[in-house]
Amino acid sequence: MQRKILLIDDEPDIIELIPMLDKNTDRVYEFCLNPETALERISSEEFAIVVCDISMPKLDGVKFAQKVRELNIKTPIIFFTGYLIEDIEEKVRGVENCSIFSKTNIKNLTAFLSEKLAAI
Repeated sequence: MQRKILLIDDEPDIIELIPMLDKNTDRVYEFCLNPETALERISSEEFAIVVCDISMPKLDGVKFAQKVRELNIKTPIIFFTGYLIEDIEEKVRGVENCSIFSKTNIKNLTAFLSEKLAAI
């Protein structure tokens, strides 16, 4: 069974690396370049996990996640950031079912996704 993962980042170069590095064939990746479009998608489609950049114009990743939770969507969200994780933890504290992963560690993200998917 293939599981859909939604990738959200306004800089596609980085986020497009994730599927290239992932050797698991049980995952299908879908991309959104802005959180507004992603909000529409997650409202109408089911995703196993959302990987979302923190820093984006108009609607940042944390506000996106808050809107997702307001819609009562419980999909796990992984904030994918170039900032120090310690600097982001305070911002995401009130968002349920989320994790933070560093963009500097992109090669290990697929293993992290495997762990998260196994827990669902």
